[in-house]
Amino acid sequence: MKILLADDEKINLLSASKLLENRGHTVVTAVNGLQVLNLLKDQAFDCIVLDIEMPILNGLETAKQIQDSSVFGDKSKTPIIAMTGHSFKDSKEDFEKAGIKHYVSKPFDIEDLVQTIEKSTSSNLYRKSI
Repeated sequence: MKILLADDEKINLLSASKLLENRGHTVVTAVNGLQVLNLLKDQAFDCIVLDIEMPILNGLETAKQIQDSSVFGDKSKTPIIAMTGHSFKDSKEDFEKAGIKHYVSKPFDIEDLVQTIEKSTSSNLYRKSI
């Protein structure tokens, strides 16, 4: 799969991207939400993994813009996975408002991340057309 991975912590970005690449995925990285939006304008991805706390445009704001903007067309249906150190129970409503249905807690476990990516993309109709 082609995965867009966004995290402002370089060590998280490097470790997650290397682990996913070792599993055979192509990973494109971003360090803030604005970079995510710019990359998504030009490229299609099977899924987007967003850190919730990033500078310039955080993960929730980024996800909401992807979901709400007509600029992205069918790309707005790309599954978004939140990567967060926050409790999902406390953030669930905020995630749902932003169109995020899946999440991975930090520090992340690679098996959990891979399973969450597979689960989020398995029912995505847009992915089948890429």
